[in-house]
Amino acid sequence: MSLLTSRTHHDDKTAASVTDVIMVIDAHALLSQGAEPSREPDTPTVAEAKCCYVIVPNAPKQMGRNSGEILLNVPNGTYLRIRPTTMSMRAEYSAMLTNIKLANENTLTKPELKVDDDITIRRPATEDSSLLEEKQVIDCYWGTCVLSHGAVDAHVDVMVTDREANVLGCFRLNMNFSV
Repeated sequence: MSLLTSRTHHDDKTAASVTDVIMVIDAHALLSQGAEPSREPDTPTVAEAKCCYVIVPNAPKQMGRNSGEILLNVPNGTYLRIRPTTMSMRAEYSAMLTNIKLANENTLTKPELKVDDDITIRRPATEDSSLLEEKQVIDCYWGTCVLSHGAVDAHVDVMVTDREANVLGCFRLNMNFSV
């Protein structure tokens, strides 16, 4: 387990609070959905959102939902950090969010890609796991702020790569954010 520290982990200093939204992508299921997927981020293949599970720390109860709906129990003014991770037993796939486009900006602000290259993690040392070592890493996420309670449809674009960073497919998932 690593500990994450940052000088400024989000750049919206006016946010009442910050909530991480973790999108867990089942890359194998996504790649198995049908015909040969697009490998171009500008022309993604539309895919079912059933390959995406969402984890939100302060949800009323945690469950493995894959309905394409992201349920958020947060107040107005909350800054959301939307991050992908991949469900992959042997780390054979990686997934990244290449775009999030909202149907409107009444519920959430326009999502923006944020990159922070000043992150230090502490993890068990390679030689002696009872000691911690520090490592610099790059953190990236899509940031948006809750404007009001309601729902908004979104196109979430996902790129799946293999271990050598070869693009295996670019997909568009139709999702819904409900606040």
